[in-house]
Amino acid sequence: MQRVILLLAILMVCQIGMAQQAPIAIVSTNGTTRLASTLDEASTLAQDNDIIYLPGGMIAGMSNWFTKYVTVIGVGHNPDSTVATDATNIQGFIGFMAGGVLDGVYVLNGIYISSNVKIFRSNCDHIFPPWSNTENVLVDKCIVRSNIIGHAGYFGFNYSTIKNSIIGFDFTSANTGNTFENCIFLTEANYDASGGHMNTFKNCSFTGITNWTSGHNHFFRNCLFASSSLPPLTDPNNASNNILGQSGAATFVNAPTTSYSYSNDYIIKPSSPAINGGLGGTQIGIYGGTSPWVKGNVPPNPHIRTKNVDATTGAGGTLRVRFNVGAQ
Repeated sequence: MQRVILLLAILMVCQIGMAQQAPIAIVSTNGTTRLASTLDEASTLAQDNDIIYLPGGMIAGMSNWFTKYVTVIGVGHNPDSTVATDATNIQGFIGFMAGGVLDGVYVLNGIYISSNVKIFRSNCDHIFPPWSNTENVLVDKCIVRSNIIGHAGYFGFNYSTIKNSIIGFDFTSANTGNTFENCIFLTEANYDASGGHMNTFKNCSFTGITNWTSGHNHFFRNCLFASSSLPPLTDPNNASNNILGQSGAATFVNAPTTSYSYSNDYIIKPSSPAINGGLGGTQIGIYGGTSPWVKGNVPPNPHIRTKNVDATTGAGGTLRVRFNVGAQ
């Protein structure tokens, strides 16, 4: 409860005093709180299991990565839910060398990961393991504008779960044994999936790829394809209950393009077979599965949705400030 009160106090101070750079709050398990002005400074101060609260607005990217297991929480990235606070916008990279959690941020460039990283409700260009082979990563309700990728001949992104997320381009290179659930892939035209090995795709939408040059040894279960035939697989038994020949225009209320758009909610048309074509009769795409997409996509901690500050002071020189605070 003390952490919630502290977070709300910091957010309110930041909103009233917009002329100053909003602080980054670092809260330790013993209840102590420190403030930092940059992510690099926060990385130097952080201890294992600290929770780091990022304000809305532009924040410089990192060059000094987190070397402790930390949880980093922003105010969200969707414009329709960050009017009062501005989105948490990291102008560069953020990196976790010892595991950690990231929630509710926009990242201009990439998220650098190690094993045991969890990423929720965030928007980034790419996710990449620069230091070692990674396992046990969770990506949930995220937008990855370019790719989730290992480095061929270098470090792999392996045995992890990506669910209810939107991915712009490459999703198999140097990846092994991952599970993609209820994802929407925006890449179009031709695709060669031979860069990775034995990834499983369940309840996913591939409405832009019209020609698969290879499906390699991946598994496709209850997925939706634009192509009229399945990806060429090393074992045809790796595919089951898939739906073919479905364009983006026939599937979504607003047809997706190769670039993610906040104005598109990626809602499935009631007339599309994707509406109940997933495993167990569930929906294909980001609104199906066990962790459906939620409009606004903000973190579960208290969030300032709107603010209203009177234009003039009242009796006794008081100024009335009203905040509408909620959480998903």
